[in-house]
Amino acid sequence: LSLSPAQIGSSFAAISIVSVVTSQPTAYFADKYGKVPSIVIGAGALATSFALIPQTESFQQLLFALTPLALGSTLLSSVPTAHLGDLTSTEDRAQALALLRTAGDVGLLCGAISSGALAEIVGMSNTMIGNSGLLSAATIWYFTRKSITQKQNAGTMKP
Repeated sequence: LSLSPAQIGSSFAAISIVSVVTSQPTAYFADKYGKVPSIVIGAGALATSFALIPQTESFQQLLFALTPLALGSTLLSSVPTAHLGDLTSTEDRAQALALLRTAGDVGLLCGAISSGALAEIVGMSNTMIGNSGLLSAATIWYFTRKSITQKQNAGTMKP
């Protein structure tokens, strides 16, 4: 898009503004409707943004495409941590949180390297659309797995 430095800075500022404005409403949503649905919505928003960004032809379209990225990032910045806190015992919580952080950092490192290498071969647009597809598939898998586990647990609980 041949963005100017001011436009690049504005893009990051817009992401931050959306995050600041939506952090409390998304936390309320996660507490009220559940952390698993919030994680699924957050990942879905990121996948949507990844698919939209390569289609943009103007700065305004880019800002529109970055909105779900900001919303998804806001959901995924705190909700998985809260979910992990719900699932672990007090004595194992610090270790579990460190493992979550480590897995996230390794994922970012491997994702950046592999995406950069793939973009050199097939182009950035195809790589971003491919990342959107992979994230969508992982999100569907996570949601399906959680849904099956919850149904199994509900069937074994006694009244």
